[in-house]
Amino acid sequence: MLQWVSVLIAGLIGGAAITVVKGRAGPLPPLLKEAVLKLEREHPWWSLFIFYLPLNGFLGMVASFLVWALGTAGDLQAQNLSGVQWATYIVTGFGGGSIIDALSERTKKAKVYDDMTTTLADALKKQQEQIDDLKKKR
Repeated sequence: MLQWVSVLIAGLIGGAAITVVKGRAGPLPPLLKEAVLKLEREHPWWSLFIFYLPLNGFLGMVASFLVWALGTAGDLQAQNLSGVQWATYIVTGFGGGSIIDALSERTKKAKVYDDMTTTLADALKKQQEQIDDLKKKR
């Protein structure tokens, strides 16, 4: 079998493994967010297998393929992977899915902190306006 196909399969296995180990992982695309959240509330296991398993498998494939392409200069005609290479690309798929999930979570937290900062700044501005109004009334 061609190496790049083996790498994609190994990445798929690694990416799918993160779904089993971590549960739901991976970023929710904005278009599917509401549907997936609704499905999670009603049928949590279905959402894992219908949405997160394919998403994490895809992310694992991308991570493994990128590592393979950068490490071998993308020789698309190369044949057969060794056992160690299979394990490496499975771990890469798992790790790639984990990294993308961590970046997604970090982005969500940053947005929450930005929203909190904006809310606090607005509240302080209103308080200052009220204080200024009270000073004028004296």
